[in-house]
Amino acid sequence: MSARISAAFGVVVALLGFVAVAARAEVPEWVSGKALLDQYEAVGPGRDARGDGNGTLQSSATLYGTASPKLSETVNAKATLRGSAYRRSLEHGKDFVFRGEVQELWLARGAGGLDVKLGQIVTPWGRSDAVNPTDFLTAKDLTTLSTTDEIRRRGAPGARLVYVPAGGTSPWEATVAWNARYPQTKMLIPTSGVPAGVVVDTDPGTPALFGDRQEWAAKLAYLASSFDVSLSGFSGRNHFGQFEWDGAKVATVFEKELAIGGDFSITFDDFILRGETAYFFYDSGPRGGSGASLTEPNHWDSVLGLERAFGPRVRILAQALYRVHPSRRDPSEYVGANATETAIGRGVGQANALIQNYQQKSEVGATLLATYTTEEEGWVFELGALGNFIGGDFVIRPKIRHKLRDSLHATLGMDYYGGPTDKTFGALRDYRSAYLEAEWAF
Repeated sequence: MSARISAAFGVVVALLGFVAVAARAEVPEWVSGKALLDQYEAVGPGRDARGDGNGTLQSSATLYGTASPKLSETVNAKATLRGSAYRRSLEHGKDFVFRGEVQELWLARGAGGLDVKLGQIVTPWGRSDAVNPTDFLTAKDLTTLSTTDEIRRRGAPGARLVYVPAGGTSPWEATVAWNARYPQTKMLIPTSGVPAGVVVDTDPGTPALFGDRQEWAAKLAYLASSFDVSLSGFSGRNHFGQFEWDGAKVATVFEKELAIGGDFSITFDDFILRGETAYFFYDSGPRGGSGASLTEPNHWDSVLGLERAFGPRVRILAQALYRVHPSRRDPSEYVGANATETAIGRGVGQANALIQNYQQKSEVGATLLATYTTEEEGWVFELGALGNFIGGDFVIRPKIRHKLRDSLHATLGMDYYGGPTDKTFGALRDYRSAYLEAEWAF
């Protein structure tokens, strides 16, 4: 633990030095970064439910720096470092914590339509907003509260090979991806999501490299000026850890999975039509863990959205969501070797169904993103929402962003979780928050 803290402190110190130099010298074009200050305060019943006399969910300072030098005509590199100091956090409560990490660190060579990249890589796939079924290769730290996925997204060490025929001028593009180990998403766990009386390991260690921790993916895309379409396949792990009872304790596991998917986008007039879909096959089979869906069973996720710009100021994106688990069983049907095992198994299965959003065999939902931008982007007003029609649960995210100076912005917003408390988003009501974030880009 002390070694991890020392390493994190080292990254923070390096970034502080980076900012000090950047403030005094002319920064090369290939160097960029940002400094963030945020304060997230619980609102509503969640503030009292914390029981520690402090309704602050997160209070932190983050330095985020990127260097992308072009080493030669064919070789380039990228290094992205992130260092954070938390006065308060969801993961560590009131403990003062330093956290540092190398988010990306890779070397790439491209020539004649063939690009090869090796190192720590973040490769998000998918064209939809908020929900991306084909994002097979990355993970997110959802316990870090942030207005942008850039801060929360996690990659993995590995390699990427991209080939574009005709010396890089063809509309066809083929990609092969390899992760030396799978990245892990840190889930936002509702207080009601852990079975009573059961201790759960919600923060498993980083997996070892190679072996059955490796992942492979491939994508074939056609990229035209007014439309694009792709097909993709994946063999690796589910990046959303699930609870599993091993007879002695409840652990978080990342099950082996196969997936096949695709996406498209079409631009016409002021509209953009987007679609994305994927089918997931797990080692535990069509019915999930123990044949009673104690872990998430095989399923199909789809997104179809339409975006329109109303002049230069207003933009609206609406999406329909559909997910179905054809062979889902109710975890309450599980019967173990004895009464204790039965009770724990059912509790674990119901917790997974709540957190992973498979409480129904099929679910229909929607997202909405509406944005209004004033002249010279002085103010940006945004309303985001995501909800399940069958479960009746939802999250609403209004926010206002103001440009104080060209490189300095302030954002005021809210994350409001609602709906029945036994449904996926409704159960997260203890994380309702109002926040203020300041960002300085350099």
